[in-house]
Amino acid sequence: MMSNLKKLLLILPYLLLAGIVIYAWVLFIKGIYSPEWRHWAALILVVLNGVLYLRWIKQAVVFTGVVLMVATINLLAFFPAISSWSVGIGAVHTPGIQPGSLLLLVVYTIINGRYLVNLYLDRKEARLKLKEEKKV
Repeated sequence: MMSNLKKLLLILPYLLLAGIVIYAWVLFIKGIYSPEWRHWAALILVVLNGVLYLRWIKQAVVFTGVVLMVATINLLAFFPAISSWSVGIGAVHTPGIQPGSLLLLVVYTIINGRYLVNLYLDRKEARLKLKEEKKV
């Protein structure tokens, strides 16, 4: 069982993300910005992620990372104004990357990186034990 401090650290990137999304939607409701489909998709996924945190924290932590990766490649938008960067040589350009989402992904990785590695190693060890039991 995890201590409350460890759970809080795991949830911290999601709380930051949820705060940004709430702020963006306050601006949309005030009429300062207009939401696009990427904002609606982000809202749905952030709410779904919050529900996951209430029930299954391991899956929710992983899902937060997936949502941040999808937002980084410009398929979701958390911030009210969407900005994206891309690099190009002539007519060939890389896909757009949102710098704000990339920063959130870096913060997420710094906070939850060790937990994710341990989760992966535990799963790998469990698979190995299962294979050994089947051999016997």
